[in-house]
Amino acid sequence: MLDWKSYSDPLTPEEERLGFRLREIVNPNTRFADHPKKVQAVVYDINTHDRIIKLKNRNTKTSTYHFQRFGVFDQSQSCEDAAWLPLSDVGYPTLAMAARVIESGIDALMARQAGIQRTVHPCEPGDRY
Repeated sequence: MLDWKSYSDPLTPEEERLGFRLREIVNPNTRFADHPKKVQAVVYDINTHDRIIKLKNRNTKTSTYHFQRFGVFDQSQSCEDAAWLPLSDVGYPTLAMAARVIESGIDALMARQAGIQRTVHPCEPGDRY
């Protein structure tokens, strides 16, 4: 399980050069009173509802890059129930791999993850970044 500290990795100059930004996002894990509503995270926006987010593993202290989509798993769900959801449990272990995804585009990413990705039906996030 991710805790809010998983998002507290700093933005590196190399990430910034690729277009990643340190920004405030809605904390995906706010079940506990001591967890903040928003956290700082290193994010690359692909489009309005797709992003790559940097996560830090608490155990290994290494960072990985994960593809997320704002949407719902079940197409019958309302977009009112939408959240930033992982498309896969598989993250990119290096910035170089994440950079190749960025350079090759979203269609190439989707094709590469075929078979291991979850279906997330996109919704517009509006102010729920």
